[in-house]
Amino acid sequence: MRARFALLRCLVTAYCIAGCLGNWWNVGFLSWRAGSHRLDQTLILSAQPTCSSIAGLSPKQTLYCQQHFSLMPAVTQGARLGMQECASQFKARRWNCGASHRSSLAFGPVSDDAPTREASFAHAITAAGVVHAVARACKRAAQDGEIGKGPFLSKCGCSKALRPGNISRDWIWGGCGDDVLFGYDFAKGFIDAKESEQNHPRHSMELAKTMVNLHNNEVGRRMVFQSAIVDCKCHGVSGSCSLKTCWQQLLPFKLIGQRLLGLYDQAAKVKLATRGFGLRLRRPRKGRNSTAANRNSQSRNRRRRQRRQRRQRQRRRRRPLRSELVYIADSPDFCRPNHTLGIEGTRNRQCYLNPEDPHTSCSKLCCQRGYVSRLIKETHKCKCKFEWCCKIHCQQCVTQKVVQICN
Repeated sequence: MRARFALLRCLVTAYCIAGCLGNWWNVGFLSWRAGSHRLDQTLILSAQPTCSSIAGLSPKQTLYCQQHFSLMPAVTQGARLGMQECASQFKARRWNCGASHRSSLAFGPVSDDAPTREASFAHAITAAGVVHAVARACKRAAQDGEIGKGPFLSKCGCSKALRPGNISRDWIWGGCGDDVLFGYDFAKGFIDAKESEQNHPRHSMELAKTMVNLHNNEVGRRMVFQSAIVDCKCHGVSGSCSLKTCWQQLLPFKLIGQRLLGLYDQAAKVKLATRGFGLRLRRPRKGRNSTAANRNSQSRNRRRRQRRQRRQRQRRRRRPLRSELVYIADSPDFCRPNHTLGIEGTRNRQCYLNPEDPHTSCSKLCCQRGYVSRLIKETHKCKCKFEWCCKIHCQQCVTQKVVQICN
């Protein structure tokens, strides 16, 4: 019992530390014990004071936290999953997802006050992380026999997805898959609660921010939901695989992050619709002579047909797709330090000479300031040997490599 209350004190302290932070995804900084998809009764009794101490949660999110307190470790894990994947995807870009930011603020200088392209990715990746983590937590709880016992939700468990029509009739649809549907519904209810409880006037910037956040949250959730795959396990004598058992399974979150990164690069700038509700694509105006360079290579009839088809497509698609990220404000300049916005700049950042992604090249990351090459030494374990019983002895090897640092 004494150990339980000590753990409770640690959790409350962690929540109080997060209390100074301003968005729900900062629950990713909290600490829970290992395997905490189940919580004992002592911690469940602390749901109300613990949830109320999180400053980043709105009143509806606080109530949601109290009602589903046993899933809060999964929410913490999902938010942390989004932060880590964001830092991994943007580690060599101008905006590195706040990885080098000195404060404990998630995503660095990203806030809802400026719904930029970076903020859209932050909303999408954290929403995707919560879906992924909750779905996996439900699966683990079902496998451990915790569903229906104690505080854990009875609606959560193995996947309830219907049998796909493209698998063989001889295969068994069963096993315990990731509960993607429950993860999607839970993430939607918890994350969107902050936006849905606000009532902003028409044509206001606050309404536009709310709609952009809701849109990007949905993009992240749908990315996880629609990316679920079918995984199978073979059965039979001597691995003959005469019988298969299949179930629904989530993609590794790294692949989800890569797909969202592609949406970030192609994000659409939007504005509030004229009537005050809904988002519309904001298209740059083109001059009359924008097609002059093509007149020598194309016939007049072909140009007319292409312009007519382009206008028709634009008229049909005035609203952003549900599968694309959207933003309102242009991104700030991440090249130079801006202490007001919390931007540290790209000076002294490591860059790459021949990257696969052009956004991570030295010319791009260093903002045309150039770079210097430095020889560094790295120490790592090598020539490890196993000794009976039961020790592993390794030597320390030193390697040298050349890295490029932005001026």
